[in-house]
Amino acid sequence: MEGQKHHADSQKHNRRKTSTKMGSGGDQPSPPGAKAGAGGDQANQPGQIATTDRLDRLLSQPANKCCADCGAPDPKWVSLTFGAFICIKCSGAHRSLGVHISKIVSVKLDEWTDEQVDFLTDLGGNGAVNSTYEAFLGNYTKPRQDCSADDRNDFIR
Repeated sequence: MEGQKHHADSQKHNRRKTSTKMGSGGDQPSPPGAKAGAGGDQANQPGQIATTDRLDRLLSQPANKCCADCGAPDPKWVSLTFGAFICIKCSGAHRSLGVHISKIVSVKLDEWTDEQVDFLTDLGGNGAVNSTYEAFLGNYTKPRQDCSADDRNDFIR
Protein backbone atom coordinates (compact mmCIF):
# COMPACT_ATOMS: atom_id res chain seq x y z
CA MET A 1 0.00 0.00 0.00
CA GLU A 2 2.79 2.42 0.93
CA GLY A 3 4.62 1.61 -2.33
CA GLN A 4 1.49 2.31 -4.38
CA LYS A 5 1.05 5.71 -2.71
CA HIS A 6 4.71 6.61 -3.36
CA HIS A 7 4.36 5.54 -7.01
CA ALA A 8 1.19 7.64 -7.45
CA ASP A 9 2.87 10.66 -5.83
CA SER A 10 5.88 10.21 -8.10
CA GLN A 11 3.68 10.05 -11.20
CA LYS A 12 1.81 13.19 -10.12
CA HIS A 13 5.14 15.01 -9.60
CA ASN A 14 6.39 13.96 -13.05
CA ARG A 15 3.16 15.09 -14.72
CA ARG A 16 3.49 18.47 -13.03
CA LYS A 17 7.05 18.90 -14.37
CA THR A 18 6.16 17.91 -17.94
CA SER A 19 5.07 20.73 -20.19
CA THR A 20 3.43 20.63 -23.59
CA LYS A 21 5.33 22.07 -26.51
CA MET A 22 3.27 23.64 -29.25
CA GLY A 23 4.83 23.48 -32.66
CA SER A 24 4.53 22.24 -36.20
CA GLY A 25 4.83 18.65 -34.98
CA GLY A 26 1.66 18.89 -32.91
CA ASP A 27 1.39 18.60 -29.16
CA GLN A 28 4.22 16.56 -27.72
CA PRO A 29 5.22 16.47 -24.09
CA SER A 30 8.63 17.89 -23.26
CA PRO A 31 10.86 15.82 -21.02
CA PRO A 32 10.81 16.60 -17.29
CA GLY A 33 13.20 19.43 -16.51
CA ALA A 34 12.94 20.96 -20.01
CA LYS A 35 13.31 24.72 -20.04
CA ALA A 36 10.42 26.99 -20.90
CA GLY A 37 11.15 29.17 -23.90
CA ALA A 38 11.60 32.90 -23.49
CA GLY A 39 9.28 33.42 -26.45
CA GLY A 40 6.34 31.93 -24.56
CA ASP A 41 5.81 29.11 -27.06
CA GLN A 42 5.52 26.51 -24.34
CA ALA A 43 2.40 26.06 -22.28
CA ASN A 44 2.07 24.28 -18.98
CA GLN A 45 -0.59 21.73 -18.18
CA PRO A 46 -4.12 22.72 -19.12
CA GLY A 47 -5.42 25.32 -16.70
CA GLN A 48 -1.95 26.53 -15.72
CA ILE A 49 -0.34 29.80 -16.75
CA ALA A 50 2.67 29.65 -19.07
CA THR A 51 6.05 30.31 -17.46
CA THR A 52 6.69 33.53 -19.38
CA ASP A 53 3.21 34.83 -18.51
CA ARG A 54 3.86 34.14 -14.82
CA LEU A 55 7.17 35.99 -15.06
CA ASP A 56 5.47 38.94 -16.79
CA ARG A 57 2.85 39.05 -14.03
CA LEU A 58 5.59 39.23 -11.41
CA LEU A 59 7.34 42.01 -13.31
CA SER A 60 4.11 43.99 -13.55
CA GLN A 61 3.65 44.15 -9.77
CA PRO A 62 4.16 47.73 -8.51
CA ALA A 63 7.29 47.05 -6.45
CA ASN A 64 8.91 45.21 -9.37
CA LYS A 65 8.42 48.00 -11.91
CA CYS A 66 11.58 49.73 -10.67
CA CYS A 67 15.08 48.45 -10.02
CA ALA A 68 15.39 47.07 -6.48
CA ASP A 69 18.80 48.71 -6.07
CA CYS A 70 18.63 52.14 -7.71
CA GLY A 71 14.97 52.70 -8.57
CA ALA A 72 15.46 52.93 -12.36
CA PRO A 73 12.18 52.22 -14.17
CA ASP A 74 11.45 49.10 -16.19
CA PRO A 75 14.07 46.61 -14.94
CA LYS A 76 14.88 43.81 -17.39
CA TRP A 77 17.25 41.72 -15.27
CA VAL A 78 16.84 39.53 -12.20
CA SER A 79 19.17 38.43 -9.45
CA LEU A 80 17.90 34.88 -9.00
CA THR A 81 19.93 34.59 -5.82
CA PHE A 82 18.16 37.49 -4.14
CA GLY A 83 14.88 37.41 -6.06
CA ALA A 84 15.12 41.04 -7.16
CA PHE A 85 14.29 42.74 -10.45
CA ILE A 86 17.14 45.09 -11.36
CA CYS A 87 18.27 47.42 -14.15
CA ILE A 88 21.11 46.73 -16.56
CA LYS A 89 23.54 49.00 -14.67
CA CYS A 90 22.91 47.27 -11.36
CA SER A 91 23.05 43.87 -13.08
CA GLY A 92 26.66 44.66 -14.00
CA ALA A 93 27.50 45.35 -10.36
CA HIS A 94 25.83 42.09 -9.32
CA ARG A 95 27.67 40.14 -12.05
CA SER A 96 31.00 41.49 -10.81
CA LEU A 97 30.31 39.78 -7.46
CA GLY A 98 30.35 36.40 -9.19
CA VAL A 99 27.62 33.92 -9.98
CA HIS A 100 28.21 32.19 -6.63
CA ILE A 101 26.97 35.37 -4.90
CA SER A 102 24.42 36.81 -7.35
CA LYS A 103 23.24 34.88 -10.39
CA ILE A 104 21.89 37.34 -12.99
CA VAL A 105 19.47 36.43 -15.77
CA SER A 106 17.53 38.45 -18.30
CA VAL A 107 13.76 38.66 -18.10
CA LYS A 108 13.45 38.46 -21.89
CA LEU A 109 16.69 37.01 -23.27
CA ASP A 110 17.15 33.96 -21.04
CA GLU A 111 14.98 30.86 -20.84
CA TRP A 112 13.11 30.44 -17.57
CA THR A 113 12.00 27.25 -15.88
CA ASP A 114 8.87 26.91 -13.77
CA GLU A 115 11.14 26.21 -10.80
CA GLN A 116 12.98 29.53 -11.27
CA VAL A 117 9.71 31.48 -11.46
CA ASP A 118 8.40 29.60 -8.41
CA PHE A 119 11.57 30.50 -6.50
CA LEU A 120 11.28 34.15 -7.54
CA THR A 121 7.62 34.18 -6.49
CA ASP A 122 8.45 32.59 -3.13
CA LEU A 123 11.07 35.26 -2.39
CA GLY A 124 8.36 37.92 -2.80
CA GLY A 125 9.87 40.34 -5.33
CA ASN A 126 11.51 43.71 -4.78
CA GLY A 127 9.33 44.81 -1.88
CA ALA A 128 10.17 41.77 0.24
CA VAL A 129 13.83 41.79 -0.81
CA ASN A 130 14.30 45.46 0.03
CA SER A 131 12.55 45.18 3.38
CA THR A 132 15.01 42.42 4.31
CA TYR A 133 18.29 43.67 2.86
CA GLU A 134 17.74 47.37 3.48
CA ALA A 135 16.36 47.04 7.00
CA PHE A 136 19.65 48.16 8.54
CA LEU A 137 21.42 50.29 5.94
CA GLY A 138 23.49 52.13 8.51
CA ASN A 139 25.53 54.87 6.86
CA TYR A 140 24.87 53.63 3.31
CA THR A 141 22.61 55.68 1.09
CA LYS A 142 20.63 53.83 -1.52
CA PRO A 143 21.90 54.80 -4.97
CA ARG A 144 19.77 56.61 -7.52
CA GLN A 145 19.56 55.67 -11.18
CA ASP A 146 21.95 58.49 -12.12
CA CYS A 147 24.62 57.63 -9.52
CA SER A 148 28.23 56.83 -10.33
CA ALA A 149 29.34 53.27 -11.02
CA ASP A 150 31.45 53.36 -7.84
CA ASP A 151 28.49 54.39 -5.67
CA ARG A 152 26.36 51.67 -7.26
CA ASN A 153 29.05 49.00 -6.77
CA ASP A 154 29.72 50.04 -3.16
CA PHE A 155 26.05 49.83 -2.24
CA ILE A 156 25.47 46.48 -3.94
CA ARG A 157 28.61 45.00 -2.37
